[in-house]
Amino acid sequence: LPCHHTFCKTCMGPMPTGISRNGRAQCATCKAEHGVPPEGFPLNYALRDILIEKTQAQKMMTPCPIHAAKNLKYWCSTCKKRTCGHCHTSKEPCEGHNHCLFETALKEELA
Repeated sequence: LPCHHTFCKTCMGPMPTGISRNGRAQCATCKAEHGVPPEGFPLNYALRDILIEKTQAQKMMTPCPIHAAKNLKYWCSTCKKRTCGHCHTSKEPCEGHNHCLFETALKEELA
């Protein structure tokens, strides 16, 4: 928002909850009123990048269902699922499939 407070789209919903009849939105934090641009409010790229990094760190800690001692840090774009280093380099279950680091796949999806 122009007052520099940030809200996620999920929290804001399809339309900001504080929109009045005159087409203005009220910030839930400081109560300042702002006109709503036709294209919507701008994206806070700095906060988005922080959230991506946090999400990646949390998801990297997910253990492989096949190799419990390994974390899921790769993405199989053929199977559309995460794999561990062993699955990534072994003949099963994704032999011959296209892999990349999960972090790379996540950044590409959110770009």
